[in-house]
Amino acid sequence: MEFEENGAVRPKDLVADFEQEAGGYYDEHDRQKHLNVSYNLKPHEVKAGLKRFQKEKRKKKRYFYIALCLLAILINLFDMIFNSNKEIYNYVFIGIALAILYVIWFMPIIHRNNIARIFANQSFNFSMKFYDDLIYIKQSDGSNRIAYTCLDNKFIEDDEKFMIIGSDQNMYIVPKRCLNERKIEKIREYAKKFEDRYIVETKS
Repeated sequence: MEFEENGAVRPKDLVADFEQEAGGYYDEHDRQKHLNVSYNLKPHEVKAGLKRFQKEKRKKKRYFYIALCLLAILINLFDMIFNSNKEIYNYVFIGIALAILYVIWFMPIIHRNNIARIFANQSFNFSMKFYDDLIYIKQSDGSNRIAYTCLDNKFIEDDEKFMIIGSDQNMYIVPKRCLNERKIEKIREYAKKFEDRYIVETKS
């Protein structure tokens, strides 16, 4: 381990120590009873999961900005029609409002399609471990831990998949087609640890 002149540990050593400690943490966890899950994703599953995620995280902000833009358009149209006021700023405000509405309505669709296109052109394999106190997700670019007790975390089940929402930026999809019945039932047992944040949206 290397030190700076002031005695502080170099950042790279801190990272190495953290990774070593994390490795020991999961080695210890692996001695406990847990569930291993491996899966892959198809483009339509990615699009469906992202759509549900966007609905979950952006609904309130989306409605607020839509209402604000529509109000701006109505005010400027009213001014132009009933007050015969056709100044350049009226057109500017209407144009900006329409541009924002376009972004709100169509950019999420474009984003879903772009991400799905990546999964259509490449094959990705993922793994996940369900422990008694958390879910450990291993990915090519790192790992993440989802604690059952964190109120920001949510677990959603529908007819085709399980979906874990960890924050405004983290979402994980586990297709049921990659699981046998035993693993599906076991995942449901772990999902109940989320309590009222376990949401079932199946048709049955």
